[in-house]
Amino acid sequence: MDQFQNDLLAHGLVLGEQIGVGGFGLIFLVYSEKYLKNFVAKKVINSEKALIEVKTLIGLAHTNIIRCYEYFESGEFLVIILEYCPSGNLQKFIDSSTSKSPSRMIFFNIALQICSAIKFCHDHKVCHRDIKPANILFDQYQRPKLSDFGLSKVYQKERTDNSRGGSLPYMAPELFKGGKFDPFSADIWALGVTLFVLAFHELPWSASERSEMTYQIEAGMICFPLDADQKIAYIIRKMIDVQYDKRLNIDQVIEILEKTKSEASNNDANKKRIPVAISMSAPLGASGLRLITGTSSLQSQEIKKHLPSAQIQQIPLIEDHQGTNYAVKTFVASRRLSIQPKKKITLKTFL
Repeated sequence: MDQFQNDLLAHGLVLGEQIGVGGFGLIFLVYSEKYLKNFVAKKVINSEKALIEVKTLIGLAHTNIIRCYEYFESGEFLVIILEYCPSGNLQKFIDSSTSKSPSRMIFFNIALQICSAIKFCHDHKVCHRDIKPANILFDQYQRPKLSDFGLSKVYQKERTDNSRGGSLPYMAPELFKGGKFDPFSADIWALGVTLFVLAFHELPWSASERSEMTYQIEAGMICFPLDADQKIAYIIRKMIDVQYDKRLNIDQVIEILEKTKSEASNNDANKKRIPVAISMSAPLGASGLRLITGTSSLQSQEIKKHLPSAQIQQIPLIEDHQGTNYAVKTFVASRRLSIQPKKKITLKTFL
């Protein structure tokens, strides 16, 4: 048994399998005998940079930020004990999707939770500096969690920086030009590209070669799908403006997302009216007046508008398969038909 295993046991943790590897260290699954649950142990070279990361993360207690429980030294390494998220990351969620884009409500729900985490960081003067789908994990309740703060920095006074970092497709154009830049605005750019990938399941850059992609990023050559949701595209475009001082800040992003989600929800609710089932109860072949019956989620005055003779009775709320409640009315009305039905007719329509 090596020192790493012994040090884990000293903290009540049993070493499991290695589940990840990266430029910043090794990641292992560990089991807590005290709490009877799994955690993640991140084993990195003990350095000032690693200490800054862990101390930053410990200070960020938020539902949508990966939680750091403790850290300790193990020889030349620093061991960081983190929350375990067994449901993969956002990139895997996108790659495994069978559709080319999520529903609007799934997009807004995930996007707003990610934005909430970014807002919490920015409010505490922390820039993540490596926002991308692979760094957004999902816990057992499918809640997104911002993770991997290896490049993060705390800006107590000056809100500028000249050190570069991040993943190329998500790097803001000012990072390639040298000189100082606003890291908070660069976070918004990376978040905008991440939301683009979430919304459309592809990068906004058509190039795959590094130099060509860099050129497209600096020139702002954003490629939206032809069938892109225009309201979502508008928000993202305001986040990935080449001119950093024209980008939205995180509070503005959240405000517009919430407003657009509310409008989308109302529009969807209007589209979810229960179809009116109309049946002809007069003798077949007869012409003229017909008695029709049906159900509708429309307001009574709307039913009357289409069927002036309707006698309406409201019945208790019912719930559709998506969990939406409707105040449903039954009605009986007469309508003069211009056709003579040859057989019993049942129409399903929206009034």
